[in-house]
Amino acid sequence: MGSSPQLPSKQWEGDFVAALCKVHHALGRPNLCRPKGRIDATSATTILQALSSINYIPEMFFESGRPVSLSYQPSTEPPVVDPDASYILVRLDALTHLGVVTSVAFGGVVYEDPVLAVMAAWQVGRHTEPRVVPQALDFDTLWKMRAEIFDALPDPWATRDSPPNFAVGHVRLSTTAKLSTLVVRGSDLLQVRQKGSLAIFGDGRLQLFQLFTPLAKGRK
Repeated sequence: MGSSPQLPSKQWEGDFVAALCKVHHALGRPNLCRPKGRIDATSATTILQALSSINYIPEMFFESGRPVSLSYQPSTEPPVVDPDASYILVRLDALTHLGVVTSVAFGGVVYEDPVLAVMAAWQVGRHTEPRVVPQALDFDTLWKMRAEIFDALPDPWATRDSPPNFAVGHVRLSTTAKLSTLVVRGSDLLQVRQKGSLAIFGDGRLQLFQLFTPLAKGRK
């Protein structure tokens, strides 16, 4: 794929840490906001995997203090994608409605945005029917939902009368979610942004991955 895979945004690390700080606050550990090590794709998925368990222990990954030069700064425009570059997405092995009806092998739900990934990991660790599939008119609308979702972390449906629109997805094979990474070409990322889902080669075979569910016009 050419150059080394990169996270989708320069703010990805800061947004991820800020989202985890919100989770820690809800768990009664508001001071645990400084990562013990650098956050990259590997460490992030390790933390998300742990978060997907009801026995998540923040002290394993964070220490007391505020993050250094990291803060949540929601942007109204999605990151610019280079079609020739390679990007790392968070992947959740969950079966959605689309996965049930498609004739192509279904690879799960992918998250470009770390805030959505944190919310999904929390959901699968605490609900038998976790809401892990964003629903929006289009990707631009979905991106603008980020600030609302961040404000309501870790569980928007527990705190709001009109939470963001998410569909249920069932975690497969076991009661523990499997979170990993998926490397995609920039050209594929642009297509999945446009369509909501796309068949991409993953694990050596063609699989359908879902970023969000496009809503019909007139629905919100």
